[in-house]
Amino acid sequence: ACFVSVFFVLWHNHMFFIRASTRKTIPTICRPNIGYTRPILHGGRPHTQRSSFHSSVVQMGLWDQAMKVVKGHKRPSEEELDTWDAKKLYDYGIAHFTGVKQLHISVDPKYAVHLWKKSREKGSPFAAYSLAMMQLEPNPSSYFIEDDTVDPLRTIVQLAESDFTQAMFNVGIYHLHGKHGLAKDVDKAVSYFTKATEKGCVQSPYNLYLIFLQRGENEVAINWLKKASDVGDTIAKYYLANWYNVGGPFVEKDQAKAFQLYKEAADKGYPPACHNISVAYLGGVGCEADPELALKYCKLASDKGFVPAKMNLASIYTEGLLVKQDIETAKILYREVLSSNIEGLESTKEQAQKLLDELTLK
Repeated sequence: ACFVSVFFVLWHNHMFFIRASTRKTIPTICRPNIGYTRPILHGGRPHTQRSSFHSSVVQMGLWDQAMKVVKGHKRPSEEELDTWDAKKLYDYGIAHFTGVKQLHISVDPKYAVHLWKKSREKGSPFAAYSLAMMQLEPNPSSYFIEDDTVDPLRTIVQLAESDFTQAMFNVGIYHLHGKHGLAKDVDKAVSYFTKATEKGCVQSPYNLYLIFLQRGENEVAINWLKKASDVGDTIAKYYLANWYNVGGPFVEKDQAKAFQLYKEAADKGYPPACHNISVAYLGGVGCEADPELALKYCKLASDKGFVPAKMNLASIYTEGLLVKQDIETAKILYREVLSSNIEGLESTKEQAQKLLDELTLK
């Protein structure tokens, strides 16, 4: 009875899970304002499609012959670097851009840029791409490339025309938004995204889903979303789960399938999916009810800053359901909601303030 009561308290007061959208074509369950709508530079770093360097580190090969790696690593001379091929120079640049503790190599982006320029001169598309992206999408390390005379946009376009996967994706982005001097042209963006997908780009299918969804071509859009999910795109898994959750003309309602996809996205750490899995476990929607796992995923989503999860967790601590009652923790969670700078939370913040005031008066 306690479990059922907390489920309905959360369902009616704060939940956004398992409800039909007011818009028939786009599920809006816990819909975050997020998507692959810009070039992907993981952690602010340029594209680093490593060849053998990092795998050899894992295998403890440590690339001794290539880099003369010894304890207390000493950099090779410029004369020695001139004898290296483009691949070795690029990988060695990666080592200095990211740092490799096992090899006693500290982070040195200036030296990495120097190595990548040498690699680019010897024809490395990876080095050319990394240097161009540091200029087109600036990050703190871009300071070390200000004197580069090579046109970054021209480089990216040329790489895209030569089927360099990530360059095709980024040129698609630039045409989609009309960035960096490229004309806004959605059809060209679709063309580049499609080619990038054929080359194995994980991010492109989701962008194609968004484009065709905006065009109202929902069947085509969902096919791209399924493709994005199949290649492992976490956000795509979440949105495809939304479609299976509510059903529609092109997706048969299947809450067990929705749960599976939410779980896959949640296990990759995607906060909205963690939240929805929490509610699924709480109510046994698409799975067997499991209050302990419901609480676990609710805490995960809350810790990652997802506001609906913070509201739910605050209610749990307020009522003392599933956990020991803790009014102070509930207050902290409501204050965190109020301090959130995410847009579109006005009504949620009003509710949080009301509930916080009630707790303060107790």
